Amino acid sequence: KASAIAAGTAFLIKNTKEALNTMKDVDSELANIRKVTGESAESINRLGKEAYDTASKYGVSATEYLKGAADFAKAGYSNYANLAELAIKTQLVGDVSAETASKFLLSADAAYKFGGNVDQLSTVLDRANVIENNYATSIDKLAEGFPIVASTASMANMSVDELMAALGTITATTQEPGRKAATALRALILNIEGEIGTVIDEDMTITQESVESMSDALKKYGNEAVKAAQKTGKLIDPMEAIKSLAEAYKNGDLDDQGLFNILSSLGGKLRTNQLTALIKNFDMYSDMLEKVKVSAGSADAEIGIMQETWERRTEKLKNSWTDLVSDIVDTDAVKGSLDVITSAINGLDRAIEALT
Repeated sequence: KASAIAAGTAFLIKNTKEALNTMKDVDSELANIRKVTGESAESINRLGKEAYDTASKYGVSATEYLKGAADFAKAGYSNYANLAELAIKTQLVGDVSAETASKFLLSADAAYKFGGNVDQLSTVLDRANVIENNYATSIDKLAEGFPIVASTASMANMSVDELMAALGTITATTQEPGRKAATALRALILNIEGEIGTVIDEDMTITQESVESMSDALKKYGNEAVKAAQKTGKLIDPMEAIKSLAEAYKNGDLDDQGLFNILSSLGGKLRTNQLTALIKNFDMYSDMLEKVKVSAGSADAEIGIMQETWERRTEKLKNSWTDLVSDIVDTDAVKGSLDVITSAINGLDRAIEALT
């Protein structure tokens, strides 16, 4: 009986120590948020209390959630708490790092001017999730590619759905990383739009020769897309241009060698292979566009399943215990005690110095 009591006491002490360490980390993250936002102590304290409940919804630590909130606050978002919650969902559904999740959401928001709208960004996550669930690619690859190509795609009037489907098709068929697929797609878009002199990466700049090669190909195989742009005074629709090449290839008007010649000027064999994959698998791209139309709520459905796992339930228990300890322990009193101890040590140090 005594050993059971001792074991129980040791367990209680161990978990209380862990809770106190978490409280310390939470306090640091709250301080980071307050420094950036200038919010009142009352608002920050309320956020601290809500952090345990929000984190428990997803089975993650309160510290992890607040780190995300601090990052979005530093990026200038007033709804940083809601965006941090969405970033947590992105991490879990996509099995990606916190950094990748944040970059994915930030690049999508900046490129498509969502203004931090959580509903619109949630739609992006839902659609990425549907692509991952139905094709041999992943949210990780889409998220990796977004910061590279999203702004270029948006300026060329590609929708976020078109961008995800294009990246999804390339990565699913080539199994290359998202950054390589995005770099190849960016090169293709810029050549279609004639952006001579734009730097793609350290190995390539858009040249007059590559632009003229693409222009000649579009005049031959995608004249409708070119005419539509001339009529409206807008940029050539990149996906309509790619569709015309895909149809020419499918109909036999454009063979493998001809397709290779068109794309090889865009930056080497690897990019040629990736862009060839998009053109040859344009039916997959079209299928993705249809599937993402009925993707609403897909991420939340997966989150619900994940919350039943041992790992997530354990994290919820930790949050509940830490929240309870935080209710019992007066954080300000603890800080005050630390100040007293620090002052006493400093005084002792000065006394020793005086004697030496």
